[in-house]
Amino acid sequence: MIGVLLVALLVLGLTPTLHGVIALVRGRRSTADAVSGTFVPDPGSVAVLIAAHDEADRIADTIRMAARLVPLENVHVVSDDSTDRTADVARGCGVQVAETVGRLGRAAAVESAVQAFRLVDRFEFVVPLDVGTVLDPYYLDAVLPLFADRDVVAVDGRLDLDLRPSRAGSVGALLSAYRARNHALADGLRQARPTGTPMDVGPGVGRVFRTSALADVSPADDFDTTLRIHREGIGTVAFSPTARAAPPQPTRLRDHLAQFSRWGNGFWRAVRRHGPRGALPRVVDLVLTSLALVLAPVAIVVAAVPGLLPVSPWALAAAVVVPDYLLTLIVALARRSPSSLLPGLLFPVLRVLDAATLLRAWWGRPAADEWQRFGGTAEEPAVARKVRPAAVLAWSILAASAAVVAGRVALTVGTLPATRIEPGLVDATYAKVSGLGPPPVEGALRAFGLQLDAYATVTGAFTRQSSTLVSARELAVVSVAAALIGLIVVAALLRVRPLVMAVAVLALAVSGPVITVLTPVGPGVTAAAWTALAATAALATARRGDSRWVTAGLLALLVALATAPLLVVPIGVGGAVWFALADTRPLTRVWTSALTLGVAVGAAVLCLRGGLLTAPDTESLPRADQRALLLAVVAAAVLAGLLVAWLRPVAAGAATGAVLVAVAAPGADAVLPALVLTAATLVALVVDETIGRFPAATPARVRWVATSLASAAALTGSAVGVVLAPESGRAVDHAGLAAWMAENLDGETRLAAPAGLWSDLRRDRARAGLPADAVRQAATAGPDDLVAAVGPTSLSGVDLARFGDPADRDGVVVLLTGRDTPYLSPDERAGAGGQLAENARLDTTDEVRAALRAGRVDLRAMVVLAELCREREVTVASTGKPAHETGSTLPDRTLVLSTPDAGTAAALLDWFEAQQPPFAPDEVRQVPNGVSASWRLPPLHDRTSK
Repeated sequence: MIGVLLVALLVLGLTPTLHGVIALVRGRRSTADAVSGTFVPDPGSVAVLIAAHDEADRIADTIRMAARLVPLENVHVVSDDSTDRTADVARGCGVQVAETVGRLGRAAAVESAVQAFRLVDRFEFVVPLDVGTVLDPYYLDAVLPLFADRDVVAVDGRLDLDLRPSRAGSVGALLSAYRARNHALADGLRQARPTGTPMDVGPGVGRVFRTSALADVSPADDFDTTLRIHREGIGTVAFSPTARAAPPQPTRLRDHLAQFSRWGNGFWRAVRRHGPRGALPRVVDLVLTSLALVLAPVAIVVAAVPGLLPVSPWALAAAVVVPDYLLTLIVALARRSPSSLLPGLLFPVLRVLDAATLLRAWWGRPAADEWQRFGGTAEEPAVARKVRPAAVLAWSILAASAAVVAGRVALTVGTLPATRIEPGLVDATYAKVSGLGPPPVEGALRAFGLQLDAYATVTGAFTRQSSTLVSARELAVVSVAAALIGLIVVAALLRVRPLVMAVAVLALAVSGPVITVLTPVGPGVTAAAWTALAATAALATARRGDSRWVTAGLLALLVALATAPLLVVPIGVGGAVWFALADTRPLTRVWTSALTLGVAVGAAVLCLRGGLLTAPDTESLPRADQRALLLAVVAAAVLAGLLVAWLRPVAAGAATGAVLVAVAAPGADAVLPALVLTAATLVALVVDETIGRFPAATPARVRWVATSLASAAALTGSAVGVVLAPESGRAVDHAGLAAWMAENLDGETRLAAPAGLWSDLRRDRARAGLPADAVRQAATAGPDDLVAAVGPTSLSGVDLARFGDPADRDGVVVLLTGRDTPYLSPDERAGAGGQLAENARLDTTDEVRAALRAGRVDLRAMVVLAELCREREVTVASTGKPAHETGSTLPDRTLVLSTPDAGTAAALLDWFEAQQPPFAPDEVRQVPNGVSASWRLPPLHDRTSK
């Protein structure tokens, strides 16, 4: 509960939000309260500077708006290397225009315009504006009086979206309401601290500068400028709650996040440049609140898995949603604007995205070109791009190839025999999801077990599929799909020919050993998916210079290493080779490579000593011959990759992984899926490079060797892989066993089941509404429990029932172990049966009489027959037992009595229903031309003969 309250407090915010809410509740401060002395505002001393880039369609509207504030000759426009008629349209409006040579970006363009127009010398105040900004006609009347205080060097206005007619769609309306709520809280804080240290990540609204301060600061409206004003003692930044402004707002989520990312870059850049002194409380609050919001969804998912966190996921969700909605409610009441109450339900989602964007911005580098176009229609038409049908077809073929691989894995999950680790993992996950208390999971599988628990809980995997093993293998299918999507994105980022990548992916689909590697549920496939996502993020960062993917890539890499710790070695070797080949000083290359390699090896040793690496499975899938084939194909792909300079780090990492698998290093089984996918990628990249991207200076023999190796790897692996199909087998007949238990075991008898079968039987009985505790784990079997064995077993005992051939790996046999059981001995029954067989009132076949004389009929059935024969003549058509007990020493427990008509059958049914335990049959039903009576098995270790 304390943790939930702490999350709620962090979501609500610490002192900044508290001050803002108090100020909103108290109401707006009068502007006159902050003005002292006599000050006569003069709009003629104010210059308006409009910065624009390719805004020919909107610049005129912004100029007309500015002309309502100041004389037209005071309006200035700077066109930052516009490619349209922005400058011509502005000149046609009668304002002064300057054009930059080359793209400078908004901040630099504004600074150059201040100098070009000599605004510092000609005017006392300047208002930098973006195209699309709308200011209230009385904006300057509310702002200028605050400059009576000579310490005030800038004044911010208040966001009021009512100034702008709404043309946004549903997403734009949501973003506008969200920003209005946040600005209202910030406005309340500014009212509580009108001249305090700046507290906002985003810039002020409609800021007006005193031009005398522009010699020391930039008019760029960002956190760095405001912080410098306070840090260097230049003055203060005031706030006017009656000055209403509506800057252009994004109407799409990606635009909102892109703008917030730039603001976050500026915020962190200012903090790094000037230090957090003065703004330390706000920095701490932002970091703690952002961390709480980012981790909250993860905590909610983890809490949904029973036994992981001592808190309800609903409580954690409420700790995020309720405080945030409380802020929305307070703003709506203070502003008398209920329009934000409905969209306010989605504000927590936006806050989580903003928090992640702010934290990610710490590593970001602001782009030189910061222009964004806002304020148009909800969906602005995109620039038409010519789409080539051939390219669309090629990428469609690649997507279809990936679908074929995922589809074949999905078709194999129900037929591939279980690996060594799968039964225990499935049982542990089912127990945890069902709230039964999980069996112990070894440390090497703990990280993957958490992911499997989360997947099964969130998706309800165990509520569908024919067995719990197939349900758990859904995660393998999802992981394969995610890894293949990563390969497609890699192909797009590297501009690989899609048909080349499609051929490599299809080679995976037709290879039986590859499907065998990708189908089992375990750390290998899941770690391969996380590795593919990490590689995709790294390529997006490197190829596009987009640092937004750094956080996602690091997170995916950490999860991959936690899932399959031995991956740290091949990844470390690849990183060391990459540093060794980097274009840096020789000494730098040496120590960075050595450090990377040392960290990787050290991490692997720590994992080994900590028990985080599983021992190699000598009986695992694929078989030894299939594994040798896969390693041969990987070796050919590695040799081909080493001939391409920029692929050598990847090839070196793959070679290291192949060596680990070949020597059966602990944990190497989890490396094999990632190794297979890497080899396919290497083959595609080498072939694509050979087709047309090798440098012209590359010798022809190098191209020929690389092409030959890559082609041989693909063709050999595919051809032989078609022959080596994945192993297949029938599913264990757990449903038949569960039905046999329900029909033939009494409530006192328990069955001990091995791993894998235990979860299936528990689920089958739970679905039937039967007590699930009749099934125990084999490790907790009691001396009187029946024992189920799957496949050939060394257990000794009496066979009671068989489901399939026990000699097969999917056959099940139910054994009675331990001490002797009188119930199985026919001696005591033979005497009574012999007398009953000679009864004159018993009409039956020779086979039934032989069974009675041999003692092969349950004593309870014989007692009932004897009582019936005392009252009337009885015709017994047959005796029998369930089909699964055929061949066992269990006596027949079913009697089929023939009746001449329906009336006789009804009377016989009534007679059976009137019987009392222990001789009353457990099931009586009418069958064609007669009545069937059946008895369950009694407690088999009971010393009483039956």
